[in-house]
Amino acid sequence: MNFNKKFNIACKYEDAGEFQKAINEFLLILRDFPDSYEVFVKLGILYYNVGMLENSKMCFERALKIKKDYIVYYNLGSVHYRLTNYKKAIINLEKSRNMEKSFEMPSLVIGLCYSRINNLKAAELNFKRVLDLNKNNRTALTAMAIIKYNQKNYEQAIEYLNTLLQNDSSNKKLRELKHLSLKKSGKYNINSTILKHIELKSDGFQYYNEYIKSVPVEVLTDKYGTIDQKIGMLKNREQTSQNSISLSLCHLFKGETETALDYLFAVRGG
Repeated sequence: MNFNKKFNIACKYEDAGEFQKAINEFLLILRDFPDSYEVFVKLGILYYNVGMLENSKMCFERALKIKKDYIVYYNLGSVHYRLTNYKKAIINLEKSRNMEKSFEMPSLVIGLCYSRINNLKAAELNFKRVLDLNKNNRTALTAMAIIKYNQKNYEQAIEYLNTLLQNDSSNKKLRELKHLSLKKSGKYNINSTILKHIELKSDGFQYYNEYIKSVPVEVLTDKYGTIDQKIGMLKNREQTSQNSISLSLCHLFKGETETALDYLFAVRGG
């Protein structure tokens, strides 16, 4: 059986959600085609999907030895992010960004990495870079709104929130954060009863940290795991009932706006 037939059989298992069978088939292909870039990329994605992150990392590394690809560098960086290897994640994400400067996802995850190592200045620079490429990126907008709120820069927080609310005007949590920002800016005298359930009891940065942790990071994939398609089908992905933070380019990268902002608002503990 030739490569294409074997590859298609493995892909059918993958499409059916039978990831372990797909992995087994791709491993068999490697016996005859040990330098197959496509197979290593597929294995990297499949191992990621089943939670075998070290195996996923090794497969993406092997793929990159065969061919350099900005999506694979992004995927490898995402794996390192999940493994909490934030500095290694940044190195690979920067390689992805340098290869394709119009690709916003590396800057977004770099911003998350810097947030996780408490370098908010660098995180902010990367979120701004995302917004230079896509002014409606909801993950970056939400992060920037919280950063500015925590910095007591309420007017800028309101600007980011206004952009978010343009396409999500009924979002209760975003509206509450805007009202709170207006109140603290001294520009709006809002009835205190509206705000009593969103009083902060802990340090704002802690809540920002929780927001960052709430944003899932996934690897990118198309049929062959290359740059040929940017997964435009996900651009208009339907949001969940909890108002998911959906990106407008390239990916399954999402967070829950309601859940994430709960970390900012909710009174936790006694």
